Amino acid sequence: MDGKQVWRDRLRQRMLKLSPRRRRGLGRAIRGRLAKVIRGLGPKRIFAFAATFGEPDLWPLYRKLLRRRTDIAFPKVAGGRMTFHVIRSVDGLRPGTYRILEPVRGRRAGRPRRNDLILVPCLGVDSKGWRLGHGGGYFDRWLSSSGTGIRLGVAFHVQVARNIPHTSRDERLDGVVTDRGVFWFSARQK
Repeated sequence: MDGKQVWRDRLRQRMLKLSPRRRRGLGRAIRGRLAKVIRGLGPKRIFAFAATFGEPDLWPLYRKLLRRRTDIAFPKVAGGRMTFHVIRSVDGLRPGTYRILEPVRGRRAGRPRRNDLILVPCLGVDSKGWRLGHGGGYFDRWLSSSGTGIRLGVAFHVQVARNIPHTSRDERLDGVVTDRGVFWFSARQK
């Protein structure tokens, strides 16, 4: 078993130890911290993800942002590629690849610009900003050609590790928001 799979198993076990009630409470803390980051950065657009696999529940925050007419784009997977599409309502999402909610309509978002915020799901993240995903490589491939947006991981603090194995195909994050705080790895955000 390779090093990444060992870490995936270890981090999934950490997440399984969180009760549903505890997970909800930690999710509220993450949403609060993320809302502050969004207010502080004032991104023109937010490239989001549909939480699944026990990831923090961001839907209450997404709904609030959509009511404020914030441009939020969600990923759609087709032919092994991921593209983002701006939605106006969560009603524009349906289960797609891997049963993850994807846009059924909406304009293509294009590449993120410097002040756009990219929220990235994490199975784990380390102290240098290396992210461990679920193994499909979709986010890493998209991030490698995505432009210059601010890459912010979203995870429970139990998913933070000292060192996570990475390869030349992996992409680093600028920061991560957890239930315990927002941690920046990139000098441009410190």
